[in-house]
Amino acid sequence: GDIPEEEAAEEEVTTDNWNNWIFDVNASFRTEKESRRGKTDLRLGFEADRTTPELRIRFRPNFFYRTQTVTQSDGSELTSVRRDMWMNASVVKSISDHWSIGVFNSMSSSTFRNIDYGVWLAPAIEYNLFNYDEVPFKEFTVAYRLGWTRNYYTEETIFLRTEESLARQVLDIDLRIRQRWGQVFAGVSAGNYLNDFAKNRF
Repeated sequence: GDIPEEEAAEEEVTTDNWNNWIFDVNASFRTEKESRRGKTDLRLGFEADRTTPELRIRFRPNFFYRTQTVTQSDGSELTSVRRDMWMNASVVKSISDHWSIGVFNSMSSSTFRNIDYGVWLAPAIEYNLFNYDEVPFKEFTVAYRLGWTRNYYTEETIFLRTEESLARQVLDIDLRIRQRWGQVFAGVSAGNYLNDFAKNRF
């Protein structure tokens, strides 16, 4: 018999369409050993990506660990350790076939960058050369982000800071192609702190 209209509507609301999700897991391990030096790298990453033409939600935690050992002429060993952890997340809403607005967030901890804990929150506007109907299979985006960063440093910086808040702007150009055989990503990123344009990154 026919399903009553109310039951059909209820079933439609509670159905979770997992076809809109993409999950990526990656890991790498590399070690090198020579007579007087050695290096070991470990990298772990995960990405959860829910993409529809109207809304994109991305969550990407990563971990990197490196040890380097050098044997000196007197036989003693010097060991350095680098540990980086970072997480990027974003929510982007399409407002037309090619334009979108969103919020981007990142959190990080890095011995290499002397950051005990850092957070960045930024609203953004984005233009996609492809139609958003082609996401997640094809994206070629230009995004501008202007936001607030807060860093707590492991050791005092050369500017005599143990913590600080800064305004930061970033321009990203990214190409991402996903197919059944895998994915290709290429990107260019430029940014700077608004209090000092000499401090920039490309």
